[in-house]
Amino acid sequence: MIPVMQPMNYRGAQGTPQLSYPARGRWRMAALIAIALSAAMGLLVAAAARSAPTERPRSAAPLVILMVWDGLRPDSVSPANTPNLYALAHQGVYLAHHHAMYPSLTMVNAATLATGAPPSVTGIIANSMFLGPLLEGAAGPASGPLARARVAPANLEKSDLLSALSSTAQFKDRVVDVPSIAQEVLRTGGYFGIVGKSGPTFLFDDRIGGADRKGASDEIFISDDQFAPQSLAPELQGRINLAALKAAFHESPPFGEQDALLTRDFIDRALPAAAAAINSGRPALLVLWQHNPDITEHAAGVGTAAFYQALAGCDANLGKLRAAMAALHLENKADLVVVSDHGFATIKMRVSLAELLVAQRLKKSATSDDVTVAHNFGSDVLYLSPHLDSASRSGLLRKIVNYAAAQEWCGPIFSRPGASGDNGYLGEIPGTFSQAWFDLFNPARAPDLIISFRELPDEDNSALTGPRAPAFVLGKDGKQAEQNHSQPLVHPMPGVSYADSGAMATTGNGSHGALGEYEMHNFGAAAGPDFRRAYVDNAPTSNLDLGRTIAALLHAQPAVPARQPRLPWGRVIGEALRNGTAVAHQHTRVSATLNLPAQRVVTTIEMDRIGDEKYPGGATVSHVAIDAKQSASAVSQ
Repeated sequence: MIPVMQPMNYRGAQGTPQLSYPARGRWRMAALIAIALSAAMGLLVAAAARSAPTERPRSAAPLVILMVWDGLRPDSVSPANTPNLYALAHQGVYLAHHHAMYPSLTMVNAATLATGAPPSVTGIIANSMFLGPLLEGAAGPASGPLARARVAPANLEKSDLLSALSSTAQFKDRVVDVPSIAQEVLRTGGYFGIVGKSGPTFLFDDRIGGADRKGASDEIFISDDQFAPQSLAPELQGRINLAALKAAFHESPPFGEQDALLTRDFIDRALPAAAAAINSGRPALLVLWQHNPDITEHAAGVGTAAFYQALAGCDANLGKLRAAMAALHLENKADLVVVSDHGFATIKMRVSLAELLVAQRLKKSATSDDVTVAHNFGSDVLYLSPHLDSASRSGLLRKIVNYAAAQEWCGPIFSRPGASGDNGYLGEIPGTFSQAWFDLFNPARAPDLIISFRELPDEDNSALTGPRAPAFVLGKDGKQAEQNHSQPLVHPMPGVSYADSGAMATTGNGSHGALGEYEMHNFGAAAGPDFRRAYVDNAPTSNLDLGRTIAALLHAQPAVPARQPRLPWGRVIGEALRNGTAVAHQHTRVSATLNLPAQRVVTTIEMDRIGDEKYPGGATVSHVAIDAKQSASAVSQ
């Protein structure tokens, strides 16, 4: 049954208590809404608080359990939608001002959670990246994932590609460009188990199956189409394979049953092994990565019946996990962290950037390699041919930026680092921000441009989501109508965005990846012996900080590459830990200005800061006319 809720405005629901978004444009505190709970919910929260874990027994080594609800929006969490998660957030610590890493994509944030390092260090800049120049000379067959990755953008969520990349000399046996926390736990004799969605799971141990992997007794890995150790084959090979993965797309909601089965694997296999490990004095890290609500938000749209079914399924899985922890007497031994990798918005219009560049004569053809566009829903990643000379490269980049920035669908643009100085946040191309200043610049894997599409946080999806709502795509033929693939809307939800979703999604479907408030603000909560009780953390936090905190709890901070100049990355969320104290933070903003013949474009990124740590949380774009008689399209000539 879908809970009856009042329509939400930007600052939260007008009825059912929920965990809210920060105030519009300021990213201020997102405190738990102080509305009197029903008697039943009051009893639930009180009971949860009475049974809250205390200090870990000295005989037990640290155990951290990380559960990821892919794509969970904080304003989706309420007593009606997610009673188990709502109770956990009240019992322990709620990270009210939590941020995804930009781009707000799964693989980017999975790599950061896995390592406690930013994209500039992990080398995972997007879900889809063009690796052709990096793979030049790589050995391999004429067909297959590596062959495709040499000539076209590669989807890093594919297990066969990740496995192939990890075996190449170019990647030095490492897809993630820095050791993970799990690998450090294994190196020091601990236990690691990960179960869940293909793609992000691999990044927690990108040497899975490799010769230097620890023994089968130290690790268990189960995703949609891979597992280790091979001794699990008799029980798992029938359903952990590519055919089962494809079938899960047709479940209702998509991957609902798959998430339940993988949660059962986690509870039956990984959890008891971790309990045995810590009771023998060995630290342990467990990760359970759900597909939902992300896959359902993409397929059906946020605020639909399927969306609420997906939330209920994830919450039921959390309830089963907590019951299993209690049965194994882990309540006062394990820290349980529940987080989402990113937030979500609704697609306002589908934008085909590659087609638009061809139409503007900024790309030779749809298949040309002078400009390669890797579309990633809310952000596109652009690579210019390495064979272009410096002058041609600079001129082409300026023309692309001048064209894109003038469009209604464009948000912040990030280029390679510009000149240093007081404005070190600006990129090499006028009107852009520096990839390096925002921890996006990895010298070996950096794109030439990252273009974030524009999010409109003050609009909701009431006129967008549902099969009868109009849908539009902007491409080589201009703005064209198309069929709306989203499902009927139950409750409107705020936050709409332009997106380059390819054929996967239309107007009304869900999207993420942009530097927008609803896409960058994700859920975070934790409970356990190392965390405070009934505490709302209003300081800015991020998935980078959370990775650092998990590493600190496990005493497993990985070694860092010598080439990295700024250490450490992120911060341990000390104020959320037992006996912690609040930290001071400040709000700031940075702007990039682009002067065009017909208009001035000013792009402003709002953020909070704690010391050197930056928490970007949304962007605004303003277009000021300079000469109304001139056409903005003239900038591409």
